Amino acid sequence: MSTRLIAGKDFAGDGHSDLFGLRSSLTPSEIPMQYLFRGNGLDGFISGGQRTTGLWSGFPTAFSTADVNGDAVPDVLAVDQFGTLDVFQGNGRGGFFNIHGIGRGWGRFL
Repeated sequence: MSTRLIAGKDFAGDGHSDLFGLRSSLTPSEIPMQYLFRGNGLDGFISGGQRTTGLWSGFPTAFSTADVNGDAVPDVLAVDQFGTLDVFQGNGRGGFFNIHGIGRGWGRFL
């Protein structure tokens, strides 16, 4: 099991930097879990991690990026187990929607 944290983006749309975490599967049949840790603006967090929406099964790595689609909301790029790079569009409320494939051949970055 491994965990990947992405910091410094306002995923929740409340003006505070948040942490987004993706925990890999414990077993091959388990779906990876994603969490949002909402920043409180005072160098801390509002509460424990909140499960976020999105279909993360098959995505062993993810990393943050700037606003990919120009809607002023941070998005997450992820590479699936087949080496396809996908963008998970942020919804501005701590979740994601509209998974779009960007390209193939990214498997060497896993």
